[in-house]
Amino acid sequence: SVAGVGHDKHGVNMHNLRAATAHRSYRNLGGFRPPFDWKQETDAHMTMARSVKLASASVCDQSVKMQGEFATRTTAAEARVNEALQTRAEKIGALKEQLEETVVKTDTELVKLQKNRSKLERIVSQKAALLDVNERRLDVRSGRPVREMVADEVQRRLVSQTRLLQTDIDKLQRCIKKTEQDAVRLEDSRAVLTLDLKDKAEALALENQCMSLTQATQSTEGQLQKKQLSYPHKWSHSTNVEVKEARHRIGDAARLRTAIDSVVVEMSAAERAANAQVEEALREKISATQVLKVKLDKQLAATLEELSAAEVRKVDLEAALDEKKAPLALGKQRYAIRRNRPERELVHDEVEDALTAEFNDLRFITQQLAEKLKAVNREILHLRSAAEELKSNIADKAAALSMDEACLSQVENARSTASVASFATSTRSATAQRIEELEQSLMEARDSRQRMETQLNSLLATRTGSSMKEGRGARARRADAAAAARPPCKDTRAAQPRR
Repeated sequence: SVAGVGHDKHGVNMHNLRAATAHRSYRNLGGFRPPFDWKQETDAHMTMARSVKLASASVCDQSVKMQGEFATRTTAAEARVNEALQTRAEKIGALKEQLEETVVKTDTELVKLQKNRSKLERIVSQKAALLDVNERRLDVRSGRPVREMVADEVQRRLVSQTRLLQTDIDKLQRCIKKTEQDAVRLEDSRAVLTLDLKDKAEALALENQCMSLTQATQSTEGQLQKKQLSYPHKWSHSTNVEVKEARHRIGDAARLRTAIDSVVVEMSAAERAANAQVEEALREKISATQVLKVKLDKQLAATLEELSAAEVRKVDLEAALDEKKAPLALGKQRYAIRRNRPERELVHDEVEDALTAEFNDLRFITQQLAEKLKAVNREILHLRSAAEELKSNIADKAAALSMDEACLSQVENARSTASVASFATSTRSATAQRIEELEQSLMEARDSRQRMETQLNSLLATRTGSSMKEGRGARARRADAAAAARPPCKDTRAAQPRR
């Protein structure tokens, strides 16, 4: 520097200055100065002036060079800052778009999970209603007469259907619980993504503010106030990890919905098959019961007819027995009267033989008729007991038949209700699918609009940076032109040696 070769900070040669200002007394006795002293003082002053002029020219040249160098460095630094700001804004914009897209997908998946949960709850309520109907069928059939309490195919099918419905309800409850867990995980991911998106939007706004700032409003005194900063790769890595985790959870939720739809389809098929089997078993049971009831009716009619015939035979036997009692008494009375004959007349004649033969014959006939009457009475009792048993069996068959028919009507009503519910569900599914298609188209339009806005903002930021660069370049060019137009200072150090 200039001060390093004997000059002060203003470029003045200190040796010459001290030599010029030194007090010298060359006065003679008369009070006059010698001529050489007078001339030497003038030469010293001229030498000092030339030194000061030379130092000023050096300082001027160095100032011009330094100003040009600093202008170039300032322009390059501003260009680097603008480029870094533009690159940073583009990176933030890309991550912001990625976060917005992931947030939209997360919201869509949350809506789908909510719809799926509502559908599952509706199916659970339908299954619970069917289970209640099935239990009512079992309760109805449990009231059958003791004779009809048979472990038949209908009972087995109803018990199997009850187990199937209970298993389906438990499985659907687990699906609802899993859906709620996935929804909670997606809500957590959405909260993290939303917070990150808010930070990205704020950072992007600050970067754009920095790019649009062309004139300082704060003092340049003091040092930079830095904060604890993280590394760029950690910054982008954290956002990428959050997006990756959210997309992974979205994929899990989508796979869960697909699996639940498959389970629901399988449940519907199994339920229809079980209903068909129960209905078929009930129809076969009703048909078999009707066949047995017809046979019992015919047997009862035959038994009642036989009972009527037996009662007619009983009446005939009683009449015949009554008819034989009078001749038997008459023959016995005649025989008793003839026993009172005189002893000389007590002869075993043909009358004795005839009366004895008649009495024995009538007594045998009476005994046979009495035995036959007893047999007929026993048969009548048996027929009446059989008829009562047949009537009781027929009544039990009728009660069981009415219960099975009631169960069959419940099955048919449940099937018609299920078909109506299936039609309503299919209609709702078609409507929901149409709504999802419209929402997807709206989201695509929104994404396209956001991309266009981002591109427009990037273009505006690029134009702003270019205009700033052009303005700074123009100022630098004007400074260079002014420096070139300034007259150069002449260097007189070579012409005049320094004292």
